[in-house]
Amino acid sequence: MTAFPLTTARLLLRPFERDDLDVLAALYGDPAVMAYVGDGSVRDREKVWLGLEKIIAMQEERGYAPWAVGERAGGALVGECGLYPLEGVGPEVELTYTFARCVWGKGYATEAGRAALDYAFTATGLARVIAVVHPENAASIRVLEKLGMRADGVGHYYGAELVRYTFAAAEWRALGAGREG
Repeated sequence: MTAFPLTTARLLLRPFERDDLDVLAALYGDPAVMAYVGDGSVRDREKVWLGLEKIIAMQEERGYAPWAVGERAGGALVGECGLYPLEGVGPEVELTYTFARCVWGKGYATEAGRAALDYAFTATGLARVIAVVHPENAASIRVLEKLGMRADGVGHYYGAELVRYTFAAAEWRALGAGREG
């Protein structure tokens, strides 16, 4: 299995630690950041703590989870990106990412998403990864399309009608998408 941290040109992805609670609570407490995450509501510190514990356990059990994303230059934690069982139960696995407003527009979601997909298809042996997105979330749709994911319908996920995107491991390999450049 691939060793952590995962690195990209500008980012470092690593499993979350309990010490990340303050940064994660600030991220999930921002209404603008949370507008298209789950049901759109902000999460209080207690909910973030419970979620963090679940993510840490998931990483230990499954070998994947949403990961902390930090900038390589300076090391500031700026978001999360990784793999998560759809709606918390699966069996499908989704690509997930959430970033602080201060880094929106820098291409971090695409860069981190590429690393997460590479991990999914090389380290975990997943045959397919999906993503679900609010149809109004144009920025996230652009990220998924840049990654090579394709829309394949609308479904009811996380209490909302969301567009579903998919990407198969065979497509990933054919595109050579795991290579930086």
